[in-house]
Amino acid sequence: MAKENVPEIKMRRAKLSDVNALSKLAVKLMKGHSKYDLFFYSLKKTAMNEFRKYFRNNIKSRNWLVTVVESGGEIAAYALAAVEKRSPIYRIEKRCVLHDLYVDDKIRGRGIARSLFKEVVQFAKKRKIRILQVKVDDKNKAAIKVYRRFGFRDYDKAMAMKI
Repeated sequence: MAKENVPEIKMRRAKLSDVNALSKLAVKLMKGHSKYDLFFYSLKKTAMNEFRKYFRNNIKSRNWLVTVVESGGEIAAYALAAVEKRSPIYRIEKRCVLHDLYVDDKIRGRGIARSLFKEVVQFAKKRKIRILQVKVDDKNKAAIKVYRRFGFRDYDKAMAMKI
């Protein structure tokens, strides 16, 4: 059986020229979250512009990691993580927060999420960070399963309510 023509995968740090593509993926990610809670995840009309500013600032920052995966010359996945200060009451003063890990449906099942995750871990370790955190919607069973496979465990519960 002939091997299907699979586009080459390339992982690299994001550049400012990637901002538009990253913003489109971020909107896609957030729109996917709307199936969990339309009220909580509904986006403003200006969301695309807000994401552009957000990614522009984060790509420039030393405390942020923005890594992209190209497939067939297009950005099809990304990881977004940041070193953040914790409350001054804790002995461990900083943590790395994985804000986004997104792999487009077209390239899932190829170990890309794990490769991006490893980049985040390396980013944190280089900065001598000992805690890596991620927030995930409790209805997002697929993401929870992936994060558990990576070694995350439940330790906190974030709650919200409409008022």
